[in-house]
Amino acid sequence: MTAEEAKMLLSVRRPGGADDHAPEMAEALAVAAGNPELAAWLAEEEAFDAAVTGRLREHEVPTELRARILAGMNASLPPASRKVTRRVFWWSAAAAAAAAAVGGLFQFLGKNQPQLAQFRTEMLDFFNHRFADQFDLVEPDPAVIRKWLQSRPDAIAFQAPGNLPEGKTLGCKIIPWRKTGVTLVCFMPPGSPRPIHIFAVRSAALAAPGPAVREFGSEAGWNTALWSGGDHTFMAISKLDAETVNRHLQA
Repeated sequence: MTAEEAKMLLSVRRPGGADDHAPEMAEALAVAAGNPELAAWLAEEEAFDAAVTGRLREHEVPTELRARILAGMNASLPPASRKVTRRVFWWSAAAAAAAAAVGGLFQFLGKNQPQLAQFRTEMLDFFNHRFADQFDLVEPDPAVIRKWLQSRPDAIAFQAPGNLPEGKTLGCKIIPWRKTGVTLVCFMPPGSPRPIHIFAVRSAALAAPGPAVREFGSEAGWNTALWSGGDHTFMAISKLDAETVNRHLQA
């Protein structure tokens, strides 16, 4: 099992290690134990899971809540009304407590979802230091790449923008990232001496989606473009200048 395969499997590991006994999960944990980078990532994931669990426990319904509500009702209602009203008040209180817990959890998760800048920085770091052209599929035909991605439930089979479908592809890769998957496709635009690499992630995995209109920048030696479309956020990186990248993306 490779480190990437182990990371993909560990990203769906149940909190508390409830499925650690499964042979595949045990193998993935063994790979992580011998890989410092993967071990550090796993420790971060475990800390996040523990924080979410702790947050939920903060909002558990107090054990004495039912007794307190019923005691107050008994003191203020006539006997004939108590039976029905007790049930209504109890379920209302339980629903309110559950809503508070869910609301608190969503607020907590929103604060802990990665920002767009983190997505950009971490994908550039992956490409510069860990990718090394290790594609899941090496294929020059963009249509074949897209069809292969459509067969993978963890992939985003996006329609390439601009004139990229008219050129060729180098390959594609599905990158496990923060409990989701990022799809990378490397394009060779028609007539271009250099490729344009596009990363796609589900916008729901980010604290906020990418901009509706492409925003260009540069980081870690690459010219970048960020934008969103539909349910996805995209980043293009290239050694081509920003004007040329934009021309290929808009053609």
